Amino acid sequence: MPTEHSDSSPNKIDADTLTSWLLENVSRVLGVEADEIDINGQLIDYGMDSRQFVELKSDLEELLGRDLPASLLWDSPSIVALVNALMNLPPV
Repeated sequence: MPTEHSDSSPNKIDADTLTSWLLENVSRVLGVEADEIDINGQLIDYGMDSRQFVELKSDLEELLGRDLPASLLWDSPSIVALVNALMNLPPV
């Protein structure tokens, strides 16, 4: 009888978990409460600057265990867009 395989590696994260992680970390980086952030709103509108984008990108790379494109956060300006882009990255 075949056994079910469960991939529990740290770089396999579902969209809901990634959205929650991003809300928590964007909140920390910006110094605002997570419930004040609209996941469809552009992060730059909350005052996120290039240094904070680099910090968030570095944290995401650590979380996902992979390098990410340098322009990822500029090309995906909201949490929703970022989650969609991350979920659609080719496997490593």
